Amino acid sequence: MPKLLLIRQGEVIAQFSLAEGGVGIGRSAVNEIQLKSPSVSGRHARIFTTESGSAIKDLSSALGTFVNDRSVTRCNLRNNDVILIGSYKLQFQQNGGGRQPAPTVDESSPVLEPDMAPSTRARPVARPNAAMENSAIEELAPNAQLLVLNGINEGAFVHLGRERLVLGINHGRSLVIELVGEDYMASPLTNASEVALNSAPLRAPAALRENDELLIADIRLRFVSDTASMTN
Repeated sequence: MPKLLLIRQGEVIAQFSLAEGGVGIGRSAVNEIQLKSPSVSGRHARIFTTESGSAIKDLSSALGTFVNDRSVTRCNLRNNDVILIGSYKLQFQQNGGGRQPAPTVDESSPVLEPDMAPSTRARPVARPNAAMENSAIEELAPNAQLLVLNGINEGAFVHLGRERLVLGINHGRSLVIELVGEDYMASPLTNASEVALNSAPLRAPAALRENDELLIADIRLRFVSDTASMTN
């Protein structure tokens, strides 16, 4: 039976069996695989499994689903493919193949909301509860976060861990944020004209400072290194 391995910092921390039929993945409790993070859409993606194999479909999530670092709307899955959903990295294994380290890939980030009815087929294997809290998988990561300042996710936080985070709008990839030493660096990608830092176009990598504001297209984000000292 195929399965998904949930990977954090190169370690498998949970796994989910994929029975035949459809398996929903998202932040909402209606999903068979629930990933409870603001970086995941309510109903983010769906995996369809038949005797001939498995395929993943993005459910119109705002920032998309990535397979092997490529944005996809729907694609067939192959053994050891790496799926990125929000800040989560999932490795697909066909027929329960042996565990292998996941390739190094970017992490993507996100905003919300598609609409498809899920089935009830997926079964968590490594943990009794398929709902994975951020605190359970980000406990070794720094406390820095991005606060969403507008749009349908206004007031939500996107956690910044130790791995790279890729941000964009409508399946595009505009900005990478990664921890370099003690600083989070924001680096523009190909859509640099859509990215601004404190109202100025971001043309080169820059270290983020407390309450810096990023603009990606029309989405505003505030960098906060400690939510307890956050200012409005």
